[in-house]
Amino acid sequence: MKKILLVLCVVATLMFIGCKDQNKSTQQQKENPSLTLESVVTKMINGETLPKGTNQQLIDDAQALITRSENNGYGLITPSELKKSLDEKSNIVLLCTSPMGEYRLGLIPHAKHFNFPLTQTNGELQWNAKGSQEKFQKKLGENKDATIVIYDGGATPAYQMSSADLGAIWAKKFGYKNVYRLVGGFQVWKELGYPTTQEAPSCCAK
Repeated sequence: MKKILLVLCVVATLMFIGCKDQNKSTQQQKENPSLTLESVVTKMINGETLPKGTNQQLIDDAQALITRSENNGYGLITPSELKKSLDEKSNIVLLCTSPMGEYRLGLIPHAKHFNFPLTQTNGELQWNAKGSQEKFQKKLGENKDATIVIYDGGATPAYQMSSADLGAIWAKKFGYKNVYRLVGGFQVWKELGYPTTQEAPSCCAK
């Protein structure tokens, strides 16, 4: 009988400890709400420790964006950082690289538009630059020191190169020094409730 009571006491103690640990884990999850891609990118760039329980897919996506930007010499800017700079009247060249049918759904105000004639080779986007390099550079302007932010619709998975990545890569190749790719693109910008416009840029108005 004593042995049975001892076993029951041990089981009850283990159950109590298990429930306590589970409650602690649940409390930690409540204290660490899910992060967004832009916040994970910011923390990783700044060398900050990510909260426990951060979604692994977000970490992988952020790392893919960071690695691609570092390998090609351009920077990353989050929608909140861009919004702050625009509010401060910073001199920024905004360039949307979404397809024409996509950009008509909305733009960040004052953004220019350039439609890359893209082809896909071995799963990677390639720019058929024939006859369009001058047009692209004209959109960016003559000032190679200007801050240039390139974005697309934001639908392309982070592990794949998007037209915004391609635009940033070519801007660097053409000698522009301060080139950034907008994390999350127009999709996240719009979700955050930041200003948008459906007014067609001068390049494409009919």
